[in-house]
Amino acid sequence: MNGTTRSISSLNPSGTHTISLERTGSDVEYQFAVSGTVIRSHPSSIDRVHGRRVLGTAGSGVDRYRYTGDVTALAVTNGSPDDLIVRVDGVRRSVSNFPSHPTA
Repeated sequence: MNGTTRSISSLNPSGTHTISLERTGSDVEYQFAVSGTVIRSHPSSIDRVHGRRVLGTAGSGVDRYRYTGDVTALAVTNGSPDDLIVRVDGVRRSVSNFPSHPTA
């Protein structure tokens, strides 16, 4: 976040959630926002965390993040939402279950 490296353990463990994004077809570009903090579980040269917002590409493998608070928005910015599997705390969710723009 803003050039500062933070470890997962620095987040509140009792209020930490996980979100994973995995493509099933072509690459999918996505963005999501949270009401708390967010960090990527593994470093990536493609995906970017900007404060409470993430811009990423689900290509090969699974993109995993840890966050606090709630997911306030999730949208596919390039590609098909049908090609993206989203899991929150291990439970599969449809992209359409989330607002596409952050709420106030």
